[in-house]
Amino acid sequence: MPMFSKELAQRVFEQTWSIIREHYIEPTTAKRALEPQRERLLEQAKTAATAEAFYAVMRELVGALADDHSAFLPPRQARAVQSQSVGSMGPQVFGLAANLRQMPDHCVLVLQTIPNTSTAQVVRPRDCIIAVNGLVLREGVATSRLLFGGAGQMVLTVRAPSGLTRTVVLEREVFHAGRLPIPTHAQLIEPGIGYLAIYDFMSFSTALAARDALRQLLRHHLQGLIVDVRANDGGVIGQMLETLALFLDGGSAGTYLLRNNRTIHYSVPQNKVIPELADMPVVVLISETTQSAGELFALNMQWHRRAHLVGTPTAGNVEMVRDFRLADGSLLWLAVGHYRSPSGKPLENIGVQPNFTIALPWWRYALTEDPHIRAAIRLIRQTVQRSPAE
Repeated sequence: MPMFSKELAQRVFEQTWSIIREHYIEPTTAKRALEPQRERLLEQAKTAATAEAFYAVMRELVGALADDHSAFLPPRQARAVQSQSVGSMGPQVFGLAANLRQMPDHCVLVLQTIPNTSTAQVVRPRDCIIAVNGLVLREGVATSRLLFGGAGQMVLTVRAPSGLTRTVVLEREVFHAGRLPIPTHAQLIEPGIGYLAIYDFMSFSTALAARDALRQLLRHHLQGLIVDVRANDGGVIGQMLETLALFLDGGSAGTYLLRNNRTIHYSVPQNKVIPELADMPVVVLISETTQSAGELFALNMQWHRRAHLVGTPTAGNVEMVRDFRLADGSLLWLAVGHYRSPSGKPLENIGVQPNFTIALPWWRYALTEDPHIRAAIRLIRQTVQRSPAE
């Protein structure tokens, strides 16, 4: 990474400005939001005394677009994201050695922990962190700064799925982002019914891991399958398409509309369906924490009549985001396209609608007591009973 300097700062600012002007999906919005602030922000960028001060200006610049997609990541964050995507060991991180999601009630749900770490000894999947160092997690609290950052001790208040809370003391530990587990979890949830959670499509191994997990589940003579994308916050669209291909043999997966009337059409790959899944009842679980490529997976399973959806409407956060590497190693995430479903309907700010709505806080339940999962099991059992005898 180049050493920070005022010349480099100005170069990165101008590079970011040019990319936004050329590629941002809403040029009128960008012009209205940014033009009045250009001179002030440029002067602040040029006179920033430290890298931290400069990156604060860059975050303000991109934040002025006021969408849920575009973001500026300084070099350290950018390297961490890249290492998670490609599975490399990548940079070291101080914090909770776990895959986490913030829930609508602001608690932090533990999805996975890194094996053989201090974190794995004191928290478990489905635990919810509700306070850090006595500070209750609520709107406006900078949760990531409490859980990650420099070395130091944390006192966590953790709520188990049973509702019981406990206090654990944990040193922020050093780990590599690439050590996070592949974001899938599979198990037999009941005799004859498999469960597969896909937490994101960020890893380039997600689709392969999903295929392997499904093959393991099929050894249990499945009658039905539950696919859980409620905590899925998106990732690589190619991985989403490869995962769809385990269930769908080709077909449209929708379109992205870009600037200057350009379009990108997506199709599900062919000849990759797992044969044993071809006629199996499938239920996909969704919620307001399902975002981006997770939403596209659920929508296409529903639109192609391959699955019923159970849960609550998804986030409606599906604009195409492109990453631009900047001169100092920073990363600019920028919204560059609007999604349209295979039928041509928009999804942004609307979300995917479930076939069966159950508005309960699923993250507060143990897996076997989860109301969405219980409803999915009943739906699968009913479908199997209605099916003609072999």
